[in-house]
Amino acid sequence: MGVYSVSPNHYTLTLALIATAVWPAAADSGGAPMRVCIVRPNGAGWLERHAADELGRYVKAMTGASARLAQSLAECSDADVTYVLAVGPAADELRRLPGADDPGRLRDGVVIRSGGPGQLKIAALEPVGLLYSVYRYLERYCGVGFFWDGDYVPRRADLPTAGIDSVELPRWPVRHFGLSSGWGLAKWHHQFRTPDERRRLLDWMAKRGINRSHHAFGPTAAQSGTSATRVFKISDDEPDNFTFAGWPGCLDFPADVRTQITKDQIDYGRKLGLTWIYYLAYGNVPHQFRTMHPDYRYVDQLGYSATVLYPDDPKCREWSEAFYRDIIATYGTDHIYQDCPFVESSGATEPEQSFQLKLGAAKQMCEVFRELDRQAIWESDSWDFGALPQVWSDERIARYFADLPRGMMLIYDTAGLENPFYKRTEYFKRTPWAFGILHSFQGDDYLHGDLPHALSAIQEISRDPQADRCIGVYHVPETTGHNVLFFDLTTELAWQPDGVTLDGFIGDYVRRRFGERDAARMLPAVNDVVDAVYRGGGQMPIYHKLGCGYGPWWWPIVDEHKSADDSRPAIAPAAAKLREAVLTALECRRSQAANPLYENDLVDWTRTYLTHVFNWAVLDAYNAFGEGDADRVRRSANLARQCLRHIDAILSTRPDFRLQPQIDRCAAVPGANPHLAWYMKQHCVNDLYSANEVYEQLHWYYGPRMEVYLSAIERRAAEGTRTIGWTDIADRCDGIQQRWLNDDIRVPDRERYHGAPLNAVEASVRAIGLP
Repeated sequence: MGVYSVSPNHYTLTLALIATAVWPAAADSGGAPMRVCIVRPNGAGWLERHAADELGRYVKAMTGASARLAQSLAECSDADVTYVLAVGPAADELRRLPGADDPGRLRDGVVIRSGGPGQLKIAALEPVGLLYSVYRYLERYCGVGFFWDGDYVPRRADLPTAGIDSVELPRWPVRHFGLSSGWGLAKWHHQFRTPDERRRLLDWMAKRGINRSHHAFGPTAAQSGTSATRVFKISDDEPDNFTFAGWPGCLDFPADVRTQITKDQIDYGRKLGLTWIYYLAYGNVPHQFRTMHPDYRYVDQLGYSATVLYPDDPKCREWSEAFYRDIIATYGTDHIYQDCPFVESSGATEPEQSFQLKLGAAKQMCEVFRELDRQAIWESDSWDFGALPQVWSDERIARYFADLPRGMMLIYDTAGLENPFYKRTEYFKRTPWAFGILHSFQGDDYLHGDLPHALSAIQEISRDPQADRCIGVYHVPETTGHNVLFFDLTTELAWQPDGVTLDGFIGDYVRRRFGERDAARMLPAVNDVVDAVYRGGGQMPIYHKLGCGYGPWWWPIVDEHKSADDSRPAIAPAAAKLREAVLTALECRRSQAANPLYENDLVDWTRTYLTHVFNWAVLDAYNAFGEGDADRVRRSANLARQCLRHIDAILSTRPDFRLQPQIDRCAAVPGANPHLAWYMKQHCVNDLYSANEVYEQLHWYYGPRMEVYLSAIERRAAEGTRTIGWTDIADRCDGIQQRWLNDDIRVPDRERYHGAPLNAVEASVRAIGLP
């Protein structure tokens, strides 16, 4: 949860300490107050000081004791719990470990070792390793939990220092986590997260040992700030509502505001040891550019309303080089530049022509990158191989790698979990590569995933001698802020997969998230959730996809998308597991009252349970409709309506699910694009691709559209009709969409649930039984 504050001159979000859970104080032993001394490394720079400050901050939160910072061990006393932080030779034992020949792994290595009585050495060869060592100590030995949605900090009467001996290197040198740049609700998308929230998420990355992320620098003010306006001479003070195939992305704030937000994020990430990949699409120019330069040659047959100069035209190189040069001058560089030429677009009529166009663009961009940056690495990905199989035959893939400068190449296997191309391309022809995890494809925020498969797939790569050119794990989600348990596992596997078991991980997860005292009671609940949605299961809410023009398995409730398979039997067991998980967890309501992570989970588990029942009810109503059973249609339609009302009630209690405060906050930024509210709402409904859980959207869009459908089949069933097509309800649903886009979406206070989130949770799970 967050506390929003709007200021006319600042783009702010105050998170306070609401994301941190702390147990009630442990019983006082009656002894003297705890004394803690932290010895910082000599000549400590910012990162070493930050590591010491973080250790002191968590010590204070756990014990109430304020740690003293010292420059040497002599300043500490025998009565102190003493932490000696060191960088350099004190961690030389890391050099003797397997994998120490890799500079990246060695840099991030961790040393945590007991010293004399009440003493602990925390050391590394490099400052970033020291920060990782501090966080590893807090998590492994103190029971602190570091999660996307906040920290769990237990109250302790002691600080562990005895019997600790941990010297380790991460399995791979690179652990990446991407921040999706969508324009929807900031709970799920990154464009309108505040500077404070961005810093919190970068801190989470450091806590999880993540050392790489990316930023997309498209030729717009909203992505590249002043670089786009300076190079392409586009305006940032004229309202712009251009969309790329319906996706917003041209103008949000004045260019200098967007530049400062981006610079602050990139600079802070670098201070934490993060390296940044710059997404730079070769030849891409602003949409206004074509009007300004109609005589240039542009690539045809491109998706997403892209405007791209022809790669062999000297003007393409001239403009691209100028733009890239300005990006590097404005934001610095970590020497990694991502581009997959014309991804998901052919650019030409024949497959061979398309291949040559893509190959030519890749060659040109590599030359530009090397000219601008002698250390340049060109990163690409495997997505286009699967998106355009007619272009990317095995023979053309082989030619692609053979014709490009392999010494500067890096590729990540975009959907490595679901569609591993590394196995189909001989490990990318021995090009350095990374394993990609594309969780939340199409922006899916519902609880889903396959934990056993993720575990086995990453462990397989770790053991595979042919995968020796794999540099690490890339997380490339299309939305973030959800599926906390899934990403907690995969970020841990990115650090070290060997020896991890699913049961062991889940037990550790429960202790870190809910504390040792409630672990035994919460473990069965978490196991039920895993069984219901995290073994390849999960249910996309049908109300998210009503009217979606693709993926008919998401809404087989009109005749043209009718499925031959009845999925209802599979829904019921998962729903039973979810309901049992919520009821079990509610038994810990009093002892978990200070833990906002507990509330987060109860909200997510309950709305997921209600979604399962809702989906079952809608499918049953449709099947009954086809069978001419009007009474059953009415009963199941009413059950679906009840589920929606309870989901609405739960979401209404949580500010993080509300879009209107974000609209208000962003509109208050001086010079903000007046189309911003429309942009954000359009992102929420564009092709129903990234149809996320948003309170106002459920209230004004999802719910009313489902009512159109449910009322239609009830009415037609009563009339003896057994058929319904999308065209029968499309006009009314489209009218609801236009009202969503163009009208005020504030929900009157009288229409909200007036009570605490957990009250809404308990009321719903008591009211809605199993299907």
